[in-house]
Amino acid sequence: MILAGDIGGTNTRLAIFDDNLKPIVALQKFPTGDGTALEGNIAKVLAQAPGPVERGCLAIAGPVIEGVCRSTNIKRELFTEVDIAKSVGLKKLTLINDLVANASGVELLEENEQITLIEGEKHNGTRAIVSPGTGLGEAILFHDGHVHRAMPSEGGHCRFAPTTPDEFGVAQYLQKIKGDSIVEHVISGQGIENIFNYFLSTGRKPADKVAADVAAAGPGRSAAVVAAAAIHSACPLCVDVMKLFVHALAVECANMAVKTFAIGGVYVGGGIPPKILPLIQNDGFNKAFLAHVTMSKFLAKIPVRVILNDDTALEGAALYGLRFG
Repeated sequence: MILAGDIGGTNTRLAIFDDNLKPIVALQKFPTGDGTALEGNIAKVLAQAPGPVERGCLAIAGPVIEGVCRSTNIKRELFTEVDIAKSVGLKKLTLINDLVANASGVELLEENEQITLIEGEKHNGTRAIVSPGTGLGEAILFHDGHVHRAMPSEGGHCRFAPTTPDEFGVAQYLQKIKGDSIVEHVISGQGIENIFNYFLSTGRKPADKVAADVAAAGPGRSAAVVAAAAIHSACPLCVDVMKLFVHALAVECANMAVKTFAIGGVYVGGGIPPKILPLIQNDGFNKAFLAHVTMSKFLAKIPVRVILNDDTALEGAALYGLRFG
């Protein structure tokens, strides 16, 4: 048996699987909070196992170096393999980046757990993962001739490269309020809020109900309000916010495809894309993905799919732990 965990900026998902990836203790979800409740939550799940669990694999939103993670979106300063394992009674614990887990879970996806945006061509090559949620995670699956191996990336923290007048405006706005313009500040839940606030700074006004709902939700929770208003065409400003978001997401997916030579496909994961599928499945995403002066023919060969399974990273953590832990 193996304990698997997906510790994100908002939620923590924990479960126990057998060696064939069959759930032994079903998924349990906890609020991540500041990260300090992790060990206690793990203990609650381990207590439900039918026997001793000796190993685990936890995927955490942040870079992992030599068994230590300094998370980028969780207030807890350090997550350490040795200390967590000792605290919860595991003989072996592996910490991996959450997008390494997300990438590892791709090979477990069923057809009904993904939506194809661009059919492309079928090749056994490198795959790229771009996952906007609380933050923006990215990873690479390179093919070693036998299997795909997940590699971490902190590409979401690269500088944002605008390609439209409004995106240049967003970049300048971010430079002013944050001191830099980072991809994650545009393509994430916080990114939706940043784009919304940029348009407000230009003098534009949202629909009255949207303004009230955004104010009631407060910072960090209003992205869903904006996205829903765009899906239902209830607010022209929100429609423009989400058009910019989808355009920037598509361009970032194309950038990852080009940088990693992802002939095996680009997978769009994270919590946001499945919730805004009507906005992604129109021509805007595909046109932006393919709109590259020199690489459009190459990009047209690359399959692009949206991951629908919320548990991809959790299952990927279990697979990674069993295979490499």
